[in-house]
Amino acid sequence: MALTINAEAGSASANSFIDRDTAQLYFDGRLYTDAWDGATSEDKDKALVSATNRLNQERWVGMPTDINAQSLSWPRYGVANADYDSGRERGTGWESGLTFGAAWLNSATIPVWLENATCELALVLLDENRLQDTGLELIDQVGVGDLNVTPSKTRRAGRLPEHCIRFIRPYLVGGGGMVPLVRS
Repeated sequence: MALTINAEAGSASANSFIDRDTAQLYFDGRLYTDAWDGATSEDKDKALVSATNRLNQERWVGMPTDINAQSLSWPRYGVANADYDSGRERGTGWESGLTFGAAWLNSATIPVWLENATCELALVLLDENRLQDTGLELIDQVGVGDLNVTPSKTRRAGRLPEHCIRFIRPYLVGGGGMVPLVRS
């Protein structure tokens, strides 16, 4: 049976943070997408679901919007918008009537940055298996005479690629995200 993508935010049966058509729009504006362009629709769906499953394992700030019903870790509430400029000058921040939603992510949708991270990880997964340990991830080179072992500095199974981490870092627990403080 073919895999069917469900990217409905908050759904009990959601299995992806982004659907294939929206992912295609992302890749249409990106260079070096050969692995995506050459993949079948079924493999693209599998890559998006696998990327979502891996991203779903991260420790995110905030709380799931409906912890009892939604199948994925997003959408969430209580998550500060890392792109929000609270405005230090009088009249540009809270006191000017700025809405709650500007400083906080929408708790009913999947953020675009998470969709983008899902696409980026799916692209990597179409090119190589980054999800399973082989036992050799920590080693680049092994010698026999005079025993020469060179540790790997680039790849570890299960570890997200750095370009994916850059999308999500502000929203990870301990990831450097800032919570705006407002004087009462």
